[in-house]
Amino acid sequence: MDSLPKFLDQVIQSLMRTDERGELAAAGKAIVDVSSGRFLQVNKRFCEMLGYTTDELLKMTTYEITHPEDSKLIINKIPEDVSSISEGKVWNIEKRYLQKDGTPLWVMISGALYPAIADQEPKVIATIFDIAEKKLIENLKDQFINTLTHDLRTPLSVIDMSAQLLQLKSKETAMVLKLADRILANSKRCDSMIQDLLDTNRIRAGHGMSLHIEHCDLISIIQETMDELSSLHGDRFIFNGPASVKAYWSKKGIRRILENLCSNAIKYGAKNFPVLISVDEVDSTINLSAKNHGEPIPKENMSSLFQQFSRARSAQSSGKLGWGIGLTIVKGITEAHCGEIKVRSAEQEGAVFTVSLPKDARPCQKERLNQNEKN
Repeated sequence: MDSLPKFLDQVIQSLMRTDERGELAAAGKAIVDVSSGRFLQVNKRFCEMLGYTTDELLKMTTYEITHPEDSKLIINKIPEDVSSISEGKVWNIEKRYLQKDGTPLWVMISGALYPAIADQEPKVIATIFDIAEKKLIENLKDQFINTLTHDLRTPLSVIDMSAQLLQLKSKETAMVLKLADRILANSKRCDSMIQDLLDTNRIRAGHGMSLHIEHCDLISIIQETMDELSSLHGDRFIFNGPASVKAYWSKKGIRRILENLCSNAIKYGAKNFPVLISVDEVDSTINLSAKNHGEPIPKENMSSLFQQFSRARSAQSSGKLGWGIGLTIVKGITEAHCGEIKVRSAEQEGAVFTVSLPKDARPCQKERLNQNEKN
């Protein structure tokens, strides 16, 4: 029996040994006194996760760094089923620690009891994993599902109501036609939402978007899109550019770029300022810009603006509903035309999104089709 404490000590030391070789472990590791909750040993990774030094953590208890709302999930809390302890089973909990600067950090803790033997007090041996990214994805998924159900419910409610009225107004020709138009328009809205989701998944998977390239007039597309959006948002749009710009692009793709940029500008811009749509031509490149006024985009959000389901903190905290895929769609369509999109944002200026496209996207489309055939 005398050899058991020595053996268990060797097990504990082997768990902490990674740091002794100067290497950084992938997971945090800690040994906690059961009675007091005080940290007895911690590795470098655990210190790095929380922003404390080893000496600072060894003067603290697990209670002190646990988020108040998770106070019942303490690292040295022993499971109620004592038999599971005697069998040497490991229990897992997810909780929030408080980093040194006060920021919550989601972690998953795998704990096991090192029972009291001889003159040694019972301890908990714990491995701590940073699951902040996992929790972020879960939150994004929840937000997305909530927004999706909200956005789809509106057109579907209109369709349902209109269909019921059709049954009652079947003899009133004018009313039937009006209700049929309403059903058709809202069906197209649902179809558009579904298409956005499909295209976003294609972009995320690394596949290019499929476009039908044809001869078109950009200014005509802009005017049609602005007229439709004005019926929803009022007289909020101002156009600045030439009377006509001919190019070889996807008409549907350009409309989707405009709809998303304008909707984004309306949603996050100041309500008492217009949205400016401008077009200029430089050699064989056309620049299409959408500008709003309002709060600048935080610098930390710039790099993730075009990522799928990405929404700035200001957008999330504002309560404005959104899927976080509009700018992803814009980027995907732009790149499918062999173009590029840029954004600039500054105090008092608001945000300006500029899409630059070659006047003729046919060579690009041909090259992409040839590349797909090779693959």
